[in-house]
Amino acid sequence: MNHYVYLIEKRNALPNQQKYYIGVRSCECKIGEDSYMSSSDFLREDIKKVGKENFNKIILKRFQTREDAYAHEIQLHKEFDVANNPLFFNRANQLEFGFGGGIGKNSAWFGRNHTTEWKKEKSIKMTGNKNAAGYKHTEEARQKIKAKRAEQVFSQESLDKLKGRTPWNKGKTGIFKHTEEWKAKLSEKYKGNKYRLGKKLTDSHKQKVSNFFTGIIWMNDGIRNYRIKPENVEHKKTMGLTLGFIKKQKGM
Repeated sequence: MNHYVYLIEKRNALPNQQKYYIGVRSCECKIGEDSYMSSSDFLREDIKKVGKENFNKIILKRFQTREDAYAHEIQLHKEFDVANNPLFFNRANQLEFGFGGGIGKNSAWFGRNHTTEWKKEKSIKMTGNKNAAGYKHTEEARQKIKAKRAEQVFSQESLDKLKGRTPWNKGKTGIFKHTEEWKAKLSEKYKGNKYRLGKKLTDSHKQKVSNFFTGIIWMNDGIRNYRIKPENVEHKKTMGLTLGFIKKQKGM
Protein backbone atom coordinates (compact mmCIF):
# COMPACT_ATOMS: atom_id res chain seq x y z
CA MET A 1 0.00 0.00 0.00
CA ASN A 2 1.29 3.45 -0.96
CA HIS A 3 0.48 6.54 1.11
CA TYR A 4 0.83 10.17 0.13
CA VAL A 5 -0.41 13.74 0.68
CA TYR A 6 -1.45 15.65 -2.44
CA LEU A 7 -2.49 19.11 -3.60
CA ILE A 8 -5.20 19.78 -6.19
CA GLU A 9 -4.64 23.07 -8.02
CA LYS A 10 -7.26 24.77 -10.18
CA ARG A 11 -5.47 25.97 -13.31
CA ASN A 12 -6.31 28.83 -15.65
CA ALA A 13 -8.18 30.64 -12.86
CA LEU A 14 -8.58 34.39 -12.82
CA PRO A 15 -6.46 36.43 -10.35
CA ASN A 16 -7.68 36.01 -6.75
CA GLN A 17 -9.86 33.08 -7.85
CA GLN A 18 -7.28 30.33 -7.53
CA LYS A 19 -8.50 27.28 -5.64
CA TYR A 20 -6.65 24.43 -3.93
CA TYR A 21 -7.38 21.22 -2.06
CA ILE A 22 -5.06 19.32 0.30
CA GLY A 23 -5.83 15.67 0.95
CA VAL A 24 -4.39 12.30 1.95
CA ARG A 25 -4.58 9.10 -0.07
CA SER A 26 -3.63 5.40 0.14
CA CYS A 27 -3.57 3.23 -2.98
CA GLU A 28 -2.27 -0.13 -4.16
CA CYS A 29 -1.16 1.16 -7.55
CA LYS A 30 1.90 3.32 -8.19
CA ILE A 31 1.35 6.81 -6.80
CA GLY A 32 2.11 8.42 -10.16
CA GLU A 33 -0.61 6.29 -11.80
CA ASP A 34 -3.32 7.01 -9.22
CA SER A 35 -6.12 8.99 -10.92
CA TYR A 36 -8.01 9.70 -7.69
CA MET A 37 -8.78 13.39 -7.16
CA SER A 38 -10.91 13.91 -4.06
CA SER A 39 -14.07 12.92 -2.18
CA SER A 40 -14.96 16.60 -1.63
CA ASP A 41 -18.38 17.44 -3.04
CA PHE A 42 -17.34 21.06 -3.53
CA LEU A 43 -14.25 20.14 -5.56
CA ARG A 44 -16.04 17.50 -7.62
CA GLU A 45 -18.82 19.97 -8.48
CA ASP A 46 -16.23 22.43 -9.78
CA ILE A 47 -14.48 19.70 -11.78
CA LYS A 48 -17.82 18.80 -13.32
CA LYS A 49 -18.43 22.44 -14.28
CA VAL A 50 -15.09 23.35 -15.86
CA GLY A 51 -13.58 19.95 -16.70
CA LYS A 52 -10.89 17.78 -15.12
CA GLU A 53 -8.29 19.10 -17.56
CA ASN A 54 -8.38 22.43 -15.68
CA PHE A 55 -7.10 20.83 -12.48
CA ASN A 56 -3.59 19.72 -11.65
CA LYS A 57 -2.73 17.08 -9.06
CA ILE A 58 0.61 17.54 -7.27
CA ILE A 59 2.14 14.88 -5.00
CA LEU A 60 3.48 16.79 -2.00
CA LYS A 61 5.06 13.93 -0.05
CA ARG A 62 5.16 10.12 0.09
CA PHE A 63 4.99 8.10 3.34
CA GLN A 64 5.56 4.58 4.63
CA THR A 65 2.42 4.57 6.81
CA ARG A 66 -1.06 6.06 6.67
CA GLU A 67 -0.52 7.57 10.13
CA ASP A 68 2.52 9.57 8.95
CA ALA A 69 0.54 10.79 5.94
CA TYR A 70 -2.30 11.93 8.19
CA ALA A 71 0.16 13.74 10.47
CA HIS A 72 1.51 15.73 7.51
CA GLU A 73 -2.01 16.52 6.26
CA ILE A 74 -2.99 17.76 9.73
CA GLN A 75 0.10 19.98 9.79
CA LEU A 76 -0.71 21.53 6.40
CA HIS A 77 -4.39 22.01 7.22
CA LYS A 78 -3.42 23.84 10.39
CA GLU A 79 -0.77 25.94 8.64
CA PHE A 80 -3.15 27.16 5.91
CA ASP A 81 -6.34 26.94 8.02
CA VAL A 82 -8.04 25.37 5.00
CA ALA A 83 -11.47 25.22 6.66
CA ASN A 84 -11.70 29.03 6.79
CA ASN A 85 -9.41 29.92 3.90
CA PRO A 86 -11.41 31.03 0.80
CA LEU A 87 -8.60 29.78 -1.45
CA PHE A 88 -9.28 26.14 -0.51
CA PHE A 89 -12.04 23.70 -1.42
CA ASN A 90 -11.56 22.00 1.98
CA ARG A 91 -14.43 22.70 4.37
CA ALA A 92 -12.85 21.20 7.49
CA ASN A 93 -9.39 20.93 9.00
CA GLN A 94 -8.16 17.42 9.60
CA LEU A 95 -7.64 17.25 13.36
CA GLU A 96 -7.15 13.57 14.07
CA PHE A 97 -6.02 10.34 12.38
CA GLY A 98 -8.79 8.77 10.32
CA PHE A 99 -11.27 9.78 7.66
CA GLY A 100 -13.42 12.71 8.70
CA GLY A 101 -11.32 13.59 11.76
CA GLY A 102 -12.42 13.12 15.33
CA ILE A 103 -15.75 12.63 17.02
CA GLY A 104 -17.54 15.08 19.30
CA LYS A 105 -15.38 18.01 20.39
CA ASN A 106 -12.47 16.58 18.39
CA SER A 107 -14.48 16.78 15.19
CA ALA A 108 -13.52 19.39 12.61
CA TRP A 109 -17.26 20.13 12.30
CA PHE A 110 -17.90 20.59 16.04
CA GLY A 111 -19.93 23.73 16.76
CA ARG A 112 -21.04 24.24 13.16
CA ASN A 113 -24.73 24.57 12.39
CA HIS A 114 -25.96 23.59 8.94
CA THR A 115 -28.83 25.53 7.41
CA THR A 116 -32.04 23.81 6.39
CA GLU A 117 -31.22 24.60 2.75
CA TRP A 118 -27.80 22.94 3.06
CA LYS A 119 -29.34 19.81 4.59
CA LYS A 120 -31.94 19.59 1.81
CA GLU A 121 -29.26 20.02 -0.85
CA LYS A 122 -27.12 17.31 0.77
CA SER A 123 -30.12 14.97 0.98
CA ILE A 124 -30.84 15.43 -2.73
CA LYS A 125 -27.19 14.71 -3.62
CA MET A 126 -27.23 11.47 -1.64
CA THR A 127 -30.34 10.18 -3.45
CA GLY A 128 -29.14 7.40 -5.72
CA ASN A 129 -25.59 7.66 -4.39
CA LYS A 130 -24.08 4.21 -3.99
CA ASN A 131 -22.62 5.27 -0.64
CA ALA A 132 -26.02 6.31 0.70
CA ALA A 133 -27.89 4.27 3.28
CA GLY A 134 -29.95 1.48 1.74
CA TYR A 135 -27.62 0.90 -1.20
CA LYS A 136 -27.38 -2.76 -2.22
CA HIS A 137 -24.82 -4.45 -4.46
CA THR A 138 -26.06 -6.16 -7.57
CA GLU A 139 -25.72 -9.93 -7.82
CA GLU A 140 -22.93 -9.46 -10.39
CA ALA A 141 -21.03 -7.20 -7.98
CA ARG A 142 -21.46 -9.72 -5.14
CA GLN A 143 -20.02 -12.51 -7.27
CA LYS A 144 -17.01 -10.36 -8.22
CA ILE A 145 -16.33 -9.56 -4.56
CA LYS A 146 -16.71 -13.23 -3.61
CA ALA A 147 -14.30 -14.34 -6.37
CA LYS A 148 -11.76 -11.69 -5.33
CA ARG A 149 -11.80 -12.83 -1.71
CA ALA A 150 -11.44 -16.46 -2.77
CA GLU A 151 -8.11 -15.57 -4.42
CA GLN A 152 -6.59 -14.42 -1.13
CA VAL A 153 -3.86 -16.82 -0.04
CA PHE A 154 -1.99 -16.59 3.27
CA SER A 155 1.16 -18.39 4.29
CA GLN A 156 1.07 -21.17 6.89
CA GLU A 157 3.56 -19.18 8.94
CA SER A 158 1.10 -16.28 9.21
CA LEU A 159 -1.74 -18.60 10.21
CA ASP A 160 0.43 -20.34 12.84
CA LYS A 161 1.18 -16.98 14.48
CA LEU A 162 -2.51 -16.45 15.06
CA LYS A 163 -3.15 -19.80 16.72
CA GLY A 164 -3.35 -19.87 20.48
CA ARG A 165 -3.92 -16.12 20.87
CA THR A 166 -6.05 -15.35 23.91
CA PRO A 167 -8.84 -12.80 23.42
CA TRP A 168 -8.28 -9.64 25.50
CA ASN A 169 -11.65 -10.05 27.29
CA LYS A 170 -11.58 -13.81 27.90
CA GLY A 171 -12.57 -14.65 31.46
CA LYS A 172 -13.23 -10.99 32.33
CA THR A 173 -16.61 -9.84 33.59
CA GLY A 174 -18.13 -6.48 34.33
CA ILE A 175 -16.04 -4.69 31.69
CA PHE A 176 -19.03 -2.91 30.19
CA LYS A 177 -21.60 -1.52 32.65
CA HIS A 178 -24.69 0.28 31.46
CA THR A 179 -26.55 2.82 33.58
CA GLU A 180 -30.20 2.31 34.46
CA GLU A 181 -31.00 5.36 32.35
CA TRP A 182 -29.30 3.79 29.33
CA LYS A 183 -31.11 0.46 29.88
CA ALA A 184 -34.49 2.22 30.08
CA LYS A 185 -33.73 4.20 26.91
CA LEU A 186 -32.76 1.02 25.02
CA SER A 187 -35.83 -0.82 26.31
CA GLU A 188 -38.09 1.97 25.08
CA LYS A 189 -36.36 2.01 21.70
CA TYR A 190 -37.05 -1.68 21.02
CA LYS A 191 -40.45 -1.88 22.65
CA GLY A 192 -42.90 -3.52 20.27
CA ASN A 193 -40.21 -4.53 17.78
CA LYS A 194 -41.66 -7.68 16.22
CA TYR A 195 -38.23 -8.88 15.12
CA ARG A 196 -36.83 -8.90 18.67
CA LEU A 197 -39.87 -9.43 20.87
CA GLY A 198 -39.67 -12.88 22.47
CA LYS A 199 -37.10 -14.03 19.94
CA LYS A 200 -35.03 -17.03 21.00
CA LEU A 201 -32.11 -18.52 19.11
CA THR A 202 -32.19 -22.23 18.32
CA ASP A 203 -29.27 -24.45 19.34
CA SER A 204 -28.27 -24.87 15.70
CA HIS A 205 -28.21 -21.09 15.19
CA LYS A 206 -26.19 -20.60 18.37
CA GLN A 207 -23.67 -23.18 17.13
CA LYS A 208 -23.51 -21.47 13.73
CA VAL A 209 -22.74 -18.12 15.38
CA SER A 210 -20.15 -19.76 17.63
CA ASN A 211 -18.41 -21.40 14.66
CA PHE A 212 -18.37 -18.11 12.78
CA PHE A 213 -16.55 -16.27 15.57
CA THR A 214 -14.12 -19.09 16.41
CA GLY A 215 -10.56 -17.87 15.89
CA ILE A 216 -11.63 -14.30 15.09
CA ILE A 217 -8.76 -11.79 15.38
CA TRP A 218 -9.15 -8.18 16.49
CA MET A 219 -7.48 -5.57 14.28
CA ASN A 220 -7.70 -1.79 14.21
CA ASP A 221 -6.90 1.24 12.04
CA GLY A 222 -6.14 3.51 15.00
CA ILE A 223 -9.76 4.62 15.31
CA ARG A 224 -12.03 1.64 14.89
CA ASN A 225 -11.77 -2.07 15.81
CA TYR A 226 -12.52 -4.85 13.32
CA ARG A 227 -13.11 -8.59 13.76
CA ILE A 228 -11.07 -10.37 11.11
CA LYS A 229 -10.91 -14.05 10.17
CA PRO A 230 -7.39 -15.52 10.55
CA GLU A 231 -7.03 -16.21 6.84
CA ASN A 232 -7.66 -12.52 6.04
CA VAL A 233 -5.23 -10.95 8.51
CA GLU A 234 -2.24 -10.58 6.16
CA HIS A 235 -4.42 -8.96 3.51
CA LYS A 236 -5.82 -6.48 6.06
CA LYS A 237 -2.27 -5.55 7.10
CA THR A 238 -1.61 -4.32 3.57
CA MET A 239 -4.65 -2.06 3.98
CA GLY A 240 -3.13 -0.37 7.03
CA LEU A 241 -4.77 -2.38 9.83
CA THR A 242 -2.71 -3.60 12.78
CA LEU A 243 -3.25 -6.45 15.23
CA GLY A 244 -4.90 -5.65 18.53
CA PHE A 245 -7.98 -4.13 20.12
CA ILE A 246 -7.94 -0.46 21.08
CA LYS A 247 -10.10 1.13 23.74
CA LYS A 248 -11.45 4.53 22.85
CA GLN A 249 -10.74 7.31 25.32
CA LYS A 250 -13.61 9.24 26.85
CA GLY A 251 -14.77 12.07 24.66
CA MET A 252 -13.71 10.34 21.43
